[in-house]
Amino acid sequence: MWYFDAWAVKDGLAFVSERPPDAITSESTVFLSVPDLEPVPLGRISTALRATRANFQDGFRDQNSEELGFDNLAQVREVIRRAYLASGLGPVGAAEAPIPQDPFLRDYERPPFIPEQPSETGGAYYERRVAQLLHEGQAKDWQDCSSLQYSEPRLQFLKKLHETGAARELYPYVRAFAEATLIECARRFAQSFHKPAERQLLQEWMVILGALGLWNDWGDFAHFLESSGISNFIYLVLDSRQLYEPYAPYPTWGWRGTSTDFRGQKQLLFRIPCPLRSFWHQGIRVLSDKLLLPLTDRDYFSVNNHLPEFVPLLLCTMVVVVDHSLSPGVLEMLPLNRHRIIGRAFRWLSHELPVLELPPKVEEQLTKYAWDRLG
Repeated sequence: MWYFDAWAVKDGLAFVSERPPDAITSESTVFLSVPDLEPVPLGRISTALRATRANFQDGFRDQNSEELGFDNLAQVREVIRRAYLASGLGPVGAAEAPIPQDPFLRDYERPPFIPEQPSETGGAYYERRVAQLLHEGQAKDWQDCSSLQYSEPRLQFLKKLHETGAARELYPYVRAFAEATLIECARRFAQSFHKPAERQLLQEWMVILGALGLWNDWGDFAHFLESSGISNFIYLVLDSRQLYEPYAPYPTWGWRGTSTDFRGQKQLLFRIPCPLRSFWHQGIRVLSDKLLLPLTDRDYFSVNNHLPEFVPLLLCTMVVVVDHSLSPGVLEMLPLNRHRIIGRAFRWLSHELPVLELPPKVEEQLTKYAWDRLG
């Protein structure tokens, strides 16, 4: 069997050997590193043991300090990959002391005025909209998402969902959660929207949401802004170039007046605050947490098996896969564009959600590590 000799979990680096447990000699020793995780043969196990004197942990053990073994390197690669993803959960490390700022570049601590706060949180808005959609029977045949837990049932579930056109029924849920993120942004950034970095972040996020075709046109988007009470905030943040034809078809607005090249949109997920439903873990802070948890914890959808729990992951995945090639150009092509984006999101999920089944003790350790990262 294969055992970990040394492992830098957060860096995605590991030395593993084919040997008996707790042995210091091996038949074969390899080094693996993200992103490709291709095994690199080593001449001796001593190289791996030397790594434990640096920033590598000593092996991989259960709570009883017994080494956890694996039947093959495919399982080892899956563990390294999922643990590396889990390391992206939770808050960052302690902040370093700030660099003294040039007094001529010092900004206002607060904006000249603070826009009116929305009357409800993003999480409360999402819960209210979900209740409305469920009452209307939206996507009623797809409420059970427990099939996402395992590879083959997941693939069949996503294929059927896409082929039957039911994906269009998911868009109202995705739109509701996306709107909830904008409400949460209005609450979180109300006192810092005047700073260039925050303004750029919010502008790029709205451009990405526009590229997903979540609203039918500008008027549809404007109606949400007015009804949610965040129109003043959004209009203060939007670049004026994006407003010169306010009633243009929304897909056009989604690409106008921005330098976004759609190669770094995944990084936005690590900075946009996540709306929280009343029963969600309070340690969830940003959207990437709702992306990485299902990618790490195999049992995630055995517990969170309802459609509204799948929607945050789906939105994050749509953000990952969207690019300029998916722009329909005209409003009449919007349904086709939505179908394409959903299809690419489903394809990405079929590969990135946990694929291989690991030993129960290993799954337990991965799950614990992921949720502990949230604090």
